[in-house]
Amino acid sequence: MGSSCFWIVGGEYQSIDFAELIPGTGRVVGPFGDEIAAEQAWRKLSEEHRPQCLVRFTIAAELGKPDLGVTAQPRGSWRSVAT
Repeated sequence: MGSSCFWIVGGEYQSIDFAELIPGTGRVVGPFGDEIAAEQAWRKLSEEHRPQCLVRFTIAAELGKPDLGVTAQPRGSWRSVAT
């Protein structure tokens, strides 16, 4: 298996179901070379948006596979936080 990198993904959602982003509000931040750096950035970004109840971010891991390219997979339990 190849190396991993981590991304922060999210934005402002249309409702508290957190199913659909409001168009134009999606954000992708990264890549981060390790999970610790991604989590630190995720905490900072989430804290900045804490007053906005429909904004949520999560960390996604991108696992490199030499034969298949790269596949993005959610990390753990999708440690998303409505901030």
